[in-house]
Amino acid sequence: MTNNVPGDNINEVKNWKDDPWADEVATTEVAEEVAPAPRSWYARMGFPTRALLLLLGIGFVDLVMTAVLHAGGHITELNPLMKPVIETSEWLFALIKGMTLVGAWLVMLKYSETHLSFIRRACLAGSAAYVVIWTGWFVSSL
Repeated sequence: MTNNVPGDNINEVKNWKDDPWADEVATTEVAEEVAPAPRSWYARMGFPTRALLLLLGIGFVDLVMTAVLHAGGHITELNPLMKPVIETSEWLFALIKGMTLVGAWLVMLKYSETHLSFIRRACLAGSAAYVVIWTGWFVSSL
């Protein structure tokens, strides 16, 4: 009767690392510590992708420009959802638009943990749409 215990037959076990019993043997090897990859400045600021930073930047510029130009009487708001808000107060408009931007940022930040490539593509498409729509509304109101 033979035992499958390492060490009974020195020819059976050539390398202790390949042996299923090797976990019982103390090793002196130390696992190398792998330093985490350095995070980019925009990731440290809460933007997992530059596309999200771009989209929210465009949204913030839109917020400021719309409020300032409307307050000066240079434009009228063409967005039917925001028109009654900005006609009530530019500050109320800025508050609601700002809350919308923060809400979008939080949702995309959470969702980016599992779907970063989708968030990147969605933000780039949203940025392009934002610029086209904003430019069209701006030009049409001149």
